[in-house]
Amino acid sequence: APADLKVNVKGCGAEIKTTGNGKYILTAKSTGSCEVTVLAKTTNGYKQQGAQKIFRVKSIPPPVLKVGGKLAVSNLEFTKSELSAIGAIAAESPGFMFPVNMVVKSFDLEINTGGSLVPYTCSSNKLSNEAKLALSRMRVGQKAYIDNIKVQTPTGIIALPMTQLKVKS
Repeated sequence: APADLKVNVKGCGAEIKTTGNGKYILTAKSTGSCEVTVLAKTTNGYKQQGAQKIFRVKSIPPPVLKVGGKLAVSNLEFTKSELSAIGAIAAESPGFMFPVNMVVKSFDLEINTGGSLVPYTCSSNKLSNEAKLALSRMRVGQKAYIDNIKVQTPTGIIALPMTQLKVKS
């Protein structure tokens, strides 16, 4: 029975917490390998169940901004209709072997209008109504910038670098 199990972990500064009936969350503090051992309660005390399982622990790669379905590995170009369809931004770690929850907490959209930048502050991953309207009014060749991007990762809030958006024909 799940209540009769003990799960132990060693290596990588890992800790294990019970989250329910037979469910556990392992949190590692460093990379490397950790060993997980499962013990079951018997009439003679606890006895190891099967061999130790070894897990490799890797760092989560830094997230990359995703705008309109495109990863911001360089400056991004969008048609006017593509820009009008953008309602939110995201962050992800491309190529990482496990799903990781990355949440954009806030960002600024700055649109170059007549030589000056007009800022629009967005307090979640979604564009504010004003920012969305401003994006839809951009003309071919005009540039905008997404800056001050704050992303909640499993290890804390980090800032992503600025990304340039440009309207293409």
